Amino acid sequence: MLLRALASRSTLARRALTTAKPPDPKPHTMAAVGATAGTLGSLAGMGGGFVAIPLMTRLGVSQHTAHGTSLVGVVCTGAAGAAAYAADGAVDVKAAAAVAATGALTAAAGARAAAALSAATLSRALGAFMLAVAPIVPCRNQILDAIGAADRTKTGDDPVREVVPLLGVGAAAGFLAGLFGVGGGAVVVPLLALATDLDHKTALGTSLCAMVPTGVAGVLAHRRLGHVKLAAAAPLGLGTCVGAFAGGRLASGLDEEPMRLGFGALMVALGAKTLLKKP
Repeated sequence: MLLRALASRSTLARRALTTAKPPDPKPHTMAAVGATAGTLGSLAGMGGGFVAIPLMTRLGVSQHTAHGTSLVGVVCTGAAGAAAYAADGAVDVKAAAAVAATGALTAAAGARAAAALSAATLSRALGAFMLAVAPIVPCRNQILDAIGAADRTKTGDDPVREVVPLLGVGAAAGFLAGLFGVGGGAVVVPLLALATDLDHKTALGTSLCAMVPTGVAGVLAHRRLGHVKLAAAAPLGLGTCVGAFAGGRLASGLDEEPMRLGFGALMVALGAKTLLKKP
């Protein structure tokens, strides 16, 4: 009897150790995550969520909380990165406002959809999405040729033709931002490339600008669902501000072709890692 009791206690102790909640990441660690995500996200015209989420889950943050908390960094990346691009005149404010108008409305629906998925399903869906969007920006010219849009002209004389596609881009980006905890730049940048005549750098800056109201709406929705870790959000946001501004300034001196290729390579690497991650 005594041996059985001791064995039972030992088993319970081992289970407690393996199921114990990991400690919260240290503030300086979250700031470093934010700086890394902000720099890479700003260079790619994204909120950095694709970088921050895998790093946070490796630090023990749950999948759903990582998605919600990541949006705080998305807001900071958008604000700081857009400021850097705007300094070089690479932000189309009207286009950003149109994208954000519908993005802020659909972000809450995306957050509710995320809450309905299991952590494993949400992680696999994020990885698959990253792999799906990876080739769009690097292959922009080929895609345009394939759909016969390479010689399209400006649509500024037709406000409806100009605004309606942007509203659609914003609606899709907002839902995906709420669902995946990302800024939607993975959708906004390639779709702006297809739907407008903006050059790549202006599409990046416009995407970052549109992320701010969209990200705020997503943060509020995830906060109501209990998926935002406030203690981690503050240093994450601070780090992303610094990294995003640095990335935006760095981008002003880079050629577009390497930036497009870098965007695709980053998505393939992180998408494969996220998709193949064991639950």
